[in-house]
Amino acid sequence: MKVRYLFSIFLIFAAAGPVSALDETEYYAVFMEGKKIGHAIRSRVAADGKVTTTQETSIQVSRAGTPVKVHTTKTDIETTDGKPLGFKIVQDFGATTASI
Repeated sequence: MKVRYLFSIFLIFAAAGPVSALDETEYYAVFMEGKKIGHAIRSRVAADGKVTTTQETSIQVSRAGTPVKVHTTKTDIETTDGKPLGFKIVQDFGATTASI
């Protein structure tokens, strides 16, 4: 059941609408069942005709009494008119790291 909550958190960030034309940074607290389990930072920088949006999410949950930390960084690069140029996703699960 808790895994569904985690996926819901990631979907909420993925479904967030476009941000304004200015560079900005937003900070979020991540809650599950009323308790803070982590945080997220979303930043947007426009330079040289490119817009780079980076989202870092760091959470910690317990599985069978053992704390599990998950850190995800997602970077999207696009033109100023919204055409995709590239992306990178890195997920760090403590002992394992996956990247695309």
